[in-house]
Amino acid sequence: MQPLRIYFSRKFTTTPAWPISPGIWPSQTRRYTLADSDLYQAQGRYADAEPLLKRSLAIHEKALGPDHPSVATNLSNLADLYYAQARYADAEPLFKHSLAIREKAFGPDHPDVATSLGNLAWLYKATGNTASSLAHIRRAVSIVRTRATRSGGNDAGRLSEQK
Repeated sequence: MQPLRIYFSRKFTTTPAWPISPGIWPSQTRRYTLADSDLYQAQGRYADAEPLLKRSLAIHEKALGPDHPSVATNLSNLADLYYAQARYADAEPLFKHSLAIREKAFGPDHPDVATSLGNLAWLYKATGNTASSLAHIRRAVSIVRTRATRSGGNDAGRLSEQK
């Protein structure tokens, strides 16, 4: 039996049909980069985490194209870093771009779209924009509620699966 960490990293990592360079795949680069950046963020070393997240974003944009869902995840990760530093003006366009990519890739009612909406809702709450925060969180809840209703409420473990 594989350790859970290895199982989950393999099961939930999207790997393209080609490596970035011999032996290096975007998903591997992202996994290792995120592990390091998460450690730096936990230690409050934001300046060390930022270039790693930017590098991961650049690699994914080059390898997969600017409209790939993995790019949206990388944008969101960088925006999370800015959010943690209260750099809301830097985080907002990244969260919005991530949302736009996910809406285009998955459609307006996908759980990943709900996640992006939730990220924007938290950002707007932090900046005091209550009306926008409520609008985004209501739409996110509506997406999750609709998917759960369609599945008879038995879809809680599969809400994040792709179309």
